[in-house]
Amino acid sequence: MTDGPPGGTGAPPDRADGNGAAQRSGRAIAKRELGAFLELLAVTGLAFAQPLFAVFGDAPDQFVFRGATAEDIRWFAAIVLLAPPLACWVVEVVVGLVSTAARRWLHLAFLWAAATAFFVQALRGPLDGWPLIIVAALVGAGLVAAVDRFDAARLWLRFVAIAPPVLAALFVLTSSTAALLDPGEARAYGRPADPVPVVMVVFDELSLGSLVDSDGQIDAALYPNFARLAAGSHWFRNTTTMSNSTSQAVPAILTATTAPRNSLPTVADFPDNLFTLLGSSMRLDVLESITRLCPESLCEVVPGTSNGLTAVLDDAVDVMQHRLSPHQRELDPVAGVADIDVKAADQMGSERRPARFDTFIDGLSSSDDALHFLHVVLPHQPFVQYPDGTRYRRDDPPLDMTWANQTLADLGRQRHLLQTASADRLLGEALDALDAAGTYDDSLVVVVADHGLTFDVGQEIRMLAPGIAPTDRSIADLAWVPFFVKEPGQQGGEVSDADVTTYDVLPTIADVLDVDIPWDHLGRSAFDERTDGRTRTMHVTVQDEIFTLGPTVDVADADRDLLFEHGLDRFFPAVDDPLRWWKRGPYRDLVGTEVAASTGLEPLTVDLAPSSDPDDVDPSTDEVPGLVIGSVPDADPGDAVAVAVDGTIWATTEVWDSGGGPSVAAVVPFDAFVAGTNEVQVLSIEGP
Repeated sequence: MTDGPPGGTGAPPDRADGNGAAQRSGRAIAKRELGAFLELLAVTGLAFAQPLFAVFGDAPDQFVFRGATAEDIRWFAAIVLLAPPLACWVVEVVVGLVSTAARRWLHLAFLWAAATAFFVQALRGPLDGWPLIIVAALVGAGLVAAVDRFDAARLWLRFVAIAPPVLAALFVLTSSTAALLDPGEARAYGRPADPVPVVMVVFDELSLGSLVDSDGQIDAALYPNFARLAAGSHWFRNTTTMSNSTSQAVPAILTATTAPRNSLPTVADFPDNLFTLLGSSMRLDVLESITRLCPESLCEVVPGTSNGLTAVLDDAVDVMQHRLSPHQRELDPVAGVADIDVKAADQMGSERRPARFDTFIDGLSSSDDALHFLHVVLPHQPFVQYPDGTRYRRDDPPLDMTWANQTLADLGRQRHLLQTASADRLLGEALDALDAAGTYDDSLVVVVADHGLTFDVGQEIRMLAPGIAPTDRSIADLAWVPFFVKEPGQQGGEVSDADVTTYDVLPTIADVLDVDIPWDHLGRSAFDERTDGRTRTMHVTVQDEIFTLGPTVDVADADRDLLFEHGLDRFFPAVDDPLRWWKRGPYRDLVGTEVAASTGLEPLTVDLAPSSDPDDVDPSTDEVPGLVIGSVPDADPGDAVAVAVDGTIWATTEVWDSGGGPSVAAVVPFDAFVAGTNEVQVLSIEGP
C-alpha cells in the first residue's frame, strides 16, 4: 500500500489535492488582479498620462526652469504612468478584504471617473459647461457598463493598456523633453591669467528705457543702486539683445553664439559657454532660472522655486485641472498654465526677495576666486511688487500682457517700474554683500538683462504672439538693455555708446580675465573699438506651441532716442515729490489729497474684482489689495477718475471698455491700507 498517488511524493492524497487547488486558486487571483490593474492602467493612461506626456513632452523649458534633473524626468514619467492606476488598485484591494461586492462597485466607479475625465477632454469644443460634463459622464458610464457586461469589451480594454507604457517610452526617448536626459559634458579650458572673483547678475525683462530719463541718464531717485553701479563701472548704454525670448537671449549672453534651430537652453546644445570656459579653473556658484548651461559635473542643479520633481508634478496637477475644466475651450500648453505662477513664486521668497537670492547673497561672502552667477526672474511679469518687496494681489486674468489702449499700457508700465525698483533693491543688497566681504574692489562685476519689454499700444508685452507687426517703439523697448562692467580696481564710472550687443558680454568677460575663447563666436569685447558702426539685429522670436527663433529686424532703424523721449521724468514728472510713484497723468496733483477737501469729484458705483476686496486686509502678510480693479457702470470710457482708499486719493486714471462694460484699474501704495476693513472709492473728475 502506498502513501500517495502513483508517481507522487508520498504526501497524503488530501494534501496533494489541496496544493493543486491552492496553486490554481493563486493563479486565478493573480490573473484577476492583473486584469483589474490593466483595466485601470488603460483608462487612467488615456485620461491622464496621455495628455500629460503630450503637454510636457513639448515643454522642456518647464523642466529646465523647475531645475528637474534627468532622474527627475524619468521619475515624472513613471509617476504619471503608474501612480493613478496603482493608487486605485491598492484602495480596491483594501476594500476587497472587507467586501468583494463593494470592491466590484468601487472598481467600476474608478473606471467611470477616469473614462469621464477622458471624454471631457475629447468632447470639449462642440460641448461646454454642464452639457459637456453630462455627456462625458453618460458616455463613460456606457463604456464601463460594456466592460462589466461583455468579455470582449473587457479584453479590448486590457489590450488598450499597452498604449500608456508606449506613450511613456516615447516621452523619454523621442519627445522634445527627452533631449534633457543628456546631461552634457564639461569641457576643460585654460585658466585665467589673473583670476579674480567674478560676479554676474542677469535680470529678466528689463529695458534700458526702464532706467533712464529724457537725458539718457539713470534716474537715481527711483533706482539708486543702478545709478551707484554706473558711477563706478563701464556703462555700455547702447547695448542691444539678440532676441526677445529668454531661452534664446540668455544662451547668447553666455556663449556669444546664436541658437541652433529647435535647440534647448541646455549644455547639451550649448557645450561651449561661460561655465565650461571657467569651470575647470574656478569654483562655480551658479543659479540658473530658465537655462541649464552649467554641466551637472561642475554645478549642482538648484531648482528655480522648489524641488524639481515635486514642482513639475504640481504643474501637472495644474495642467489637468485646466484640461478638465468644462469651461476651458483652449487647451493651453504648460507654459500658459503654470509658467506665470512659477515666476510669481520665484519672486516671493523670504525677506521680501526671491528665495534663490538668499543663496546667491550667501555665496558672495566667499573670498576665493569664484564665479558667482545669478539669473533672477525680475522684474519679469507678473507685476506684483512694490519697491520694498511688499506685494499687492495678482490680477486674474492679468492686465499686463497686451496693451489694448494707452490707459492699460501706462498702468502696465507703472507696475513694471515699481517692480524694477524692487530689482534695484536686490542689486543694492548684492553690492553691499561684496562690500561687507571686502571683495568688491577686486571683483569683476557684470550686470546685464536678457531682453526688454514694451508698453506700446497694440503690442503684446514681448511681441511673442505671432501675427503682430513690430513698431519702432516696441523694437526699441525690447532691443536695448542695460549692460554694466566693473573691472577689478575700477574707481570711476564711464558711459560708452559703442555699438554693443549681448553677444559681446562673454568676450568682454574673457577680455578682462585675459582668457581666450576657444570656439567660434559672434561677439567681440565691448572695449574693442571695432564695435562702433556695426549693424545689429534682433531675432523676433514668437511662441506658438513652442518658442521659435524668428526673423531678424534691424535695430539700427529703431532709434534708441525713442526711449529717451519717453524717459522716466516725463512719465513721473513730480521728480522731487515723495509721492512720485503715484503721480502721473494730467490730474496727478490730486494724489495725496483728501476726498473731503477736493472739489469737482463725484462718487461712482464700483463693483470691485475679488482680488481688490478691501475687507479683512492683513498688512503683516506683506500683501494688500493694492491693484484696484472694478467695473463702473455709471461711467463712460475715457472719463477721468480718481481712486481713493479710506478718504485719501492715491491714483488718477481713465475709464476704459473691458469688453464687459466700463472698467477702472489703478495701483495704490501698500501704506494706503490698514488692518481690517478699508473703503475704496472711485470718483469722477470733472475737467477744468
